[in-house]
Amino acid sequence: MKRTLLVTVVVLVVGIGAGVVWGRHVVETRDHGGGGGTGPVSERRVATGDGRLSVDLPTGWEESACPTEEGRICLLISPAGAGEDDGIAVFVTPLESGRGSMYDFYTDAVGEDSPSHRGLQRVTVDGMSALRIDHAQMPRAEQNGPAAPYIMVVGEVVPGTAEFTVMCRYDQRRTEIRSACDAVTASLRLRR
Repeated sequence: MKRTLLVTVVVLVVGIGAGVVWGRHVVETRDHGGGGGTGPVSERRVATGDGRLSVDLPTGWEESACPTEEGRICLLISPAGAGEDDGIAVFVTPLESGRGSMYDFYTDAVGEDSPSHRGLQRVTVDGMSALRIDHAQMPRAEQNGPAAPYIMVVGEVVPGTAEFTVMCRYDQRRTEIRSACDAVTASLRLRR
């Protein structure tokens, strides 16, 4: 009994400490225009035509045209010369009435009182609650979705009406995409 209590306390202390360190990293990355081991981040921001969605463009990266989809706003960025499975897509999608969001789906999977689950982590993006899903950290049985590995951050812009997604896919440029993913996510700004 005492051993179980001790293990629980140690896990809580380590978990809270890791959360505080990660939270400070996110704030530092956001406040200093990137960083976090991603190398230099340009001062250039890219935005959708209507200005509702913008991010910092990492140095040496370029913007591409997004596939059009009814009501969706999107940015697609990647390192110069990268293949189609190496890049970051950032988009906002309106929710159809009666359809739940991916944020709700993953929140239910994590549980309201659970600060983290293997491969799932609660984060804050531009003041909004979100979940970071790291495909590489999930148990093999739960890895599904795109063929290339990915990190996905999903949250609701306005609960029940629209959600945002940051999809960071990597194939040949794993380290570059994974480190840029956190910097781009921290720089995300959504006009609500």
